[in-house]
Amino acid sequence: MLLAEGQPVTAVAHRRGRSSASAFIDVFRRILGHTPGNATTTPGRAATAPTARRAAPDGRPAR
Repeated sequence: MLLAEGQPVTAVAHRRGRSSASAFIDVFRRILGHTPGNATTTPGRAATAPTARRAAPDGRPAR
């Protein structure tokens, strides 16, 4: 939520008890599958989430 509110990654990392932004980013990526930069919304740029795989035209899962 702090990132979504526009808080800098470094400030959020320290508030969450991490010694550095890099340590926070590593944990964030391991848990959520993407970096905090992809989770934040900045003016003119929508937040992104991991891309879901689309089904093939015949309905089978894409590889």
